[in-house]
Amino acid sequence: MRDYYRLDGCVVVVDAEYGEENLDEYPVAAEQVALADLILLNKMDLVDPSRVDRLQRRLQRMNPVAQIIRTEYCATDLHGLLNVRLFESVPAAAKMRETDPDQDGRETVDRIRSVVLTERRPLDKDRVNLWIKDLFMTRGYKILRGKGFLNFSGSEYRYVFQSVRRTFHSQADRLWQPDEPRESVIVLIGEGLEDQTVLQQSFSACVA
Repeated sequence: MRDYYRLDGCVVVVDAEYGEENLDEYPVAAEQVALADLILLNKMDLVDPSRVDRLQRRLQRMNPVAQIIRTEYCATDLHGLLNVRLFESVPAAAKMRETDPDQDGRETVDRIRSVVLTERRPLDKDRVNLWIKDLFMTRGYKILRGKGFLNFSGSEYRYVFQSVRRTFHSQADRLWQPDEPRESVIVLIGEGLEDQTVLQQSFSACVA
């Protein structure tokens, strides 16, 4: 099968009319959002724009790496759905940081959330490998998805990081471009990630 097919991306349809209720009532709905590479926010014609904006902010807090397309009857350009390689690709750092935190506390805080870990100093590859193994040994079943890229000391290559549940890997992606900042950014999506400060400290401990 692997010789003929590849996973291009996980597409999830969110009902704009009842999306918030479904997220509140059904844990599986939140898990589907967490695993998505592309979200079709559908039934735009039935919902007030302010309500859709609130739902989209909620989805972005849960999964900042997924693309969101607003649709009616799920109609959209197929070029945005097919052969897009979203599963294996990593968004730009600015996109991964777009978590839009609920600073005033008035919107829903979900069981599943995302955290963004960043480090601008070069990392030690062996330390990062140990950090990843420990992270997934202790929290693997709670972390549904992970994406990011890594800047290793002594390497001219950007490494991409991917994880689904306890399956994870990283590999050289491309050379760093002369005009881009060399940094490491990882997004983790799952449960029990309220201790972002502790996670950030452990990630920063991997500095070379």
